[in-house]
Amino acid sequence: MKWIILRGLSREARHWRDFTDRLKVASEDVYALDLPGFGTEKERSCPMTIKGNTEDLRERWLEIKKANNANPDEEWGLLGISLGGMVALDWTHRYPYDFKRLVVINASSKDTGSNIQRFSLFAWFKSILALMKKDPYQAEKEVLMMVSNLKQNDEVILKEFAEIAKESKITLKKIASQLMASSQFVLPQSLKVPVLILASIKDHMVDVRCSKMMAERLKAQIKFHPTAGHDLTLDDPNWCVEKIYEVDTTTEKDEHGEQALPPRGSKANPVSSGRQNTH
Repeated sequence: MKWIILRGLSREARHWRDFTDRLKVASEDVYALDLPGFGTEKERSCPMTIKGNTEDLRERWLEIKKANNANPDEEWGLLGISLGGMVALDWTHRYPYDFKRLVVINASSKDTGSNIQRFSLFAWFKSILALMKKDPYQAEKEVLMMVSNLKQNDEVILKEFAEIAKESKITLKKIASQLMASSQFVLPQSLKVPVLILASIKDHMVDVRCSKMMAERLKAQIKFHPTAGHDLTLDDPNWCVEKIYEVDTTTEKDEHGEQALPPRGSKANPVSSGRQNTH
């Protein structure tokens, strides 16, 4: 299976770090596509709707398939984190036969959480501090404190992300466009593709209850990380890859240690079956 992976608010493909390579070990190939306005697409404007992002990304994905003379029967998976997760949900809703699997990490929607649950007061505080910093290193330090619990003091990552920030052309207009798009996003009523949701219990940016509500609405399996922050693939990339591919015959437990709903057909692949496994 090949994968398309999508980043979140004001981030780009380089922020995946080694998660891309780790996922590639268990896959045929992985394509980290940047949202319009960031990374390889930094010279372009940002759509103010999730649909606009979806259509842009899908057009580029079809070009990739055409350039590689893709087999029409080859299987693709789609993974998105945060804002990228919203785009991934919208994509699989609008084009249900593009992908065989969907993984959503720490995302939200206007009908699964309040404004404060979707973007906490702490996140607003740290975002404002980051925008006030003239030094990219200091700005990234504030951002990492917001999105990471396990790597926020990692000097290698801080310096690496500061260099990315220096090269990027991030503007308030672009960030505002992405915030506008995310604020309007409504979760689809149902999806044809099996969904796996990965959620950080100690996410200080987006309340984990948003992920739990999504899983309940979509009848998707959900897996909780007990200590990681919002940027789950940064904090624990190995855990993410393991959860994407593991064949789980046990039930998950929620943040209170209580057993969640039992699996339907315990021998089934949890990602492929799309069963619900939430509290």
